Amino acid sequence: LRMASPCSPSEDDNTHLPMSLNVAQAGAFTQQNSGKTCKICGDRAVGYNFSVISCESCKAFFRRNANREKELSCPFTDNCEINTISRRFCQSCRLKKCFQIRLTILAECLRRSKRET
Repeated sequence: LRMASPCSPSEDDNTHLPMSLNVAQAGAFTQQNSGKTCKICGDRAVGYNFSVISCESCKAFFRRNANREKELSCPFTDNCEINTISRRFCQSCRLKKCFQIRLTILAECLRRSKRET
């Protein structure tokens, strides 16, 4: 089973599975990813969402807040640790971490593509 890379253009951000997988491979993909952890909060990940391996909660959070017009503010130190418990307490730091992780992954994809050309 060949896994699609988070850099792959065939990835569909609206599903857990890369589009390159057929229905027969979907079960194997889900089973293989069951041991993965969300890069944002550390919860059990469901697959790649918005180019980042993440859980359902962080996927939904990012979808709701990524294009938010009103800027979020941290009620604490603006440097909150985000985990499965604290992810509910500070939306600002959680969203900041989502963008930081996504930008890190996209930057790595760009470095790889430059090496290949």
